[in-house]
Amino acid sequence: FMPVPIALAILLLLPRFLPKDEPVAVSRSGFDFSGTATLGVAMLGLVYTIVEAPDVGWAATQTLLSFAGVAMLLTAFVLIEQRSKNPLVRLGILKSAALRRANYGAMALLGSWFGFQFIGTLYMQNLRGWSPIEMALAFLPAGLIVAFGSPNIGRLVSRVGPAIPVGLGLISLGLAYLLFWNISADANYLTAMLPTFILSGIGFTLAFGPLTIAATSDVKDEEQGLASGLFYTSFQLGGAVGLAIATAVIDAGTSGSSAEAGSAQALLDGFQPGILVSIAIAALGAAVILIPLLGRYVPARVAVATGGDKGDRG
Repeated sequence: FMPVPIALAILLLLPRFLPKDEPVAVSRSGFDFSGTATLGVAMLGLVYTIVEAPDVGWAATQTLLSFAGVAMLLTAFVLIEQRSKNPLVRLGILKSAALRRANYGAMALLGSWFGFQFIGTLYMQNLRGWSPIEMALAFLPAGLIVAFGSPNIGRLVSRVGPAIPVGLGLISLGLAYLLFWNISADANYLTAMLPTFILSGIGFTLAFGPLTIAATSDVKDEEQGLASGLFYTSFQLGGAVGLAIATAVIDAGTSGSSAEAGSAQALLDGFQPGILVSIAIAALGAAVILIPLLGRYVPARVAVATGGDKGDRG
């Protein structure tokens, strides 16, 4: 419940510190109820299917039919949006490469973190017997780095653009998870866990703000709200799907362990493949962000080198 009083305080203070916008004409007719309902049910169905699949089986009829139903709903959503006079999502906005990559980055950021955070919580409370307060304090360094580092990230983005910080942030998160991958049942916090949380904080600081900038930088003013909605939906969807996949892998690893059921080693045998899921998601996100940048950088360097050679020969 801690976020509730903080959110209320911010809500009360906002009118004092934010200037009023000029009145704008808003059409209140033709809200896209069918598109909203179709997309909402599709997203809920996708998360539900992934969460239930480990119990009923990934190849079970229920799972396959559920995935098929989600695909049909998403197809219906696209068709509805193409025909609607006031679509919930104007599909043309997805032509923005910057917005697409920001959405992929958002899914990778929270998709990898939620899975790892879940594993870290289980490790500290179930395996080590730490209290919730002790666990929260263990994660605290990551939050402090984000709180103090994020206000300064804008200057970095203005120099190099958002893609490089986002890519480096996801790489930092991947390295953080990798450090935690082979952790032992009696690992020391300062040497075995703190480096993970420091790298996690650096990763979030580098990625979160620049992702927001990237999501709205190549969009018309009147579609900033739509771009923001898509962006934060990607955060939530990525977190839900990443956590569901990590949970499924943890369950499979724990039940398939050769160690005694419920023992520390059996839990670790489940945690390790789960952490690999977070590493893979972070690495995939970094690749999606950085490879297009590399594709522009290398030809440019080749062109400069070629031009320089011609100038020397001239």
